[in-house]
Order: sequence, then structure tokens, then C-alpha cells
Amino acid sequence: NPNDTTAPNAPTGVAKTSSTQTSLSLSWAASTDNVGTTGYTVYVNGTASSAASATSRTVSGLSCGSTYTVGVDAYDAAGNHSAPTTTTMSTSACPDTTAPSAPTNLQRTSSTSTSLALSWTASTDNVGVTGYTLYVNGTQVGTTTGTSMSATGLACGTTYTVAVDAFDAAANHSPKVS
Repeated sequence: NPNDTTAPNAPTGVAKTSSTQTSLSLSWAASTDNVGTTGYTVYVNGTASSAASATSRTVSGLSCGSTYTVGVDAYDAAGNHSAPTTTTMSTSACPDTTAPSAPTNLQRTSSTSTSLALSWTASTDNVGVTGYTLYVNGTQVGTTTGTSMSATGLACGTTYTVAVDAFDAAANHSPKVS
């Protein structure tokens, strides 16, 4: 209708329904218009991203761990657009591919004829160190969240090579320190 100069009502309830590392899914409540709402335009950081005829949309091609201003406006057949309704949404965190630093200052703190108690200086990580793995002669013998651990069940009078590494929640391991 060429005489239709009334824009639809702005969409309400714009909300994120899910996200991935590179996409945001959102939904909103339907708008009303004096003649009829034809569709919706989705904006990402102020730039029109896509059109939708339904009240939901997934926007892809985004960067992980980023916050975006997402807006939605409604339009009718005459090309009248409502004001956009905006909100901020974030994509899922980027994958953690950085290993923790290697533990330092590995030392024997005590020993018995069948065990060795060890300690070391804590590692650091870009997200967080989850724990440490202790190795005896190259074989994993246990893990701990602290900076000390004992190896037990050893044979008396035997020399062992011990090592420790740090790991994070994404299973990235530091180099072993022996």
C-alpha cells in the first residue's frame, strides 16, 4: 500500500537463545503494524546482517569470545522500518590452546625406602592451571591440584627419574620438568 506511512512497532524481548564460538542465535516477540509486518532486519554492531521473516535468527561469521551489539527492527510491505531494539550478546569463549608454563624448582622434600615426596613452584596459564601430573620413569603415577605430591610403592636402593608437568582445563600440558 503506497499510502502506508506507519512503521511497525519495534520488536520486543530481543534475547540470545544460544551461541557458539562464531555465531549467535536470537529471538524476539512479533511486532504489530497497522497493515501488517513483513519481516525483520537483524543488525550486528549497527550494520544490517540479515533479514528474517520469522521471530528468530542465527547470525554467523562472528569472532569467538567477543561482545556484539545486536539489533532487530520490523518492516512492512511499504518499506517502513520500526526503530531497532538493541541488546549486547557475546559469542562463546575462544578455545584455550595455550599450555601452562612449566613448573619450576622441582625438588625432593623427603624420602623413605619406598617413597619420594616432591614439591615444585606453581605454574601460570592464560586461563588457569587445573593441576599437575607426576611421572616416575616416564609413567604417570598421579595428579594433584597442589604443588606437592608423593610417589609411593618404590623399591629401596633404586634410582628413579621423576618429572612433573602442569595442565589446564582444556588438557593443554606444559613441558615436563625433571
